[in-house]
Amino acid sequence: MMLKVLTVYRYKNSGKLIASGLGNGHVLPLNSDLSFSEQTPHRVRRDTDLTVTPYRLEVEVGSKANLNTYRIVRKWNEEHLTRKSTNPSAPLEHRIDISPSEQFTESEKQYIGQSDGHSLGYGLMVSPFFLLWLVGVWGWWPPIIAFLAGAFIVWLTRTPGDASKIIEVQAAKERTRKSVERQLQEAM
Repeated sequence: MMLKVLTVYRYKNSGKLIASGLGNGHVLPLNSDLSFSEQTPHRVRRDTDLTVTPYRLEVEVGSKANLNTYRIVRKWNEEHLTRKSTNPSAPLEHRIDISPSEQFTESEKQYIGQSDGHSLGYGLMVSPFFLLWLVGVWGWWPPIIAFLAGAFIVWLTRTPGDASKIIEVQAAKERTRKSVERQLQEAM
């Protein structure tokens, strides 16, 4: 499963809502309450007239039987967010953006110091596919060396994060989950 934050847009002509951020130009049609409509994801042309809204959706993206599944974890309005506290003794969820999902978001990964590796390493690991076009000129050794160098850089720069901060983030996630559940129960 992967966690994505989608931006909500509105078609200027029809007023319908879509969520963008899946990649490859695909968008998810939305109902007026920011829930997923029954329509399947589709592409939007670049010249389509859209207006950005202040709404964001945090979505878990999974797959079942070669189909992507989407589950909304939370919704928020960027204009109504409370400012984050700079007080180091404030609870973690008041200092950084904490998601109720079990997956770590980018801000949480940054806080705990977790890194998947340097992007240069990933670039070097992908470059052999382009270097293979030059096989007739240079031979096989440049793609192999580029891939191995990239894998080595990723291995050297990958960090698991601080264990105590991981525990702190997980506790903040649990508090956030309970708060969201309590708010849902009160709303019902």
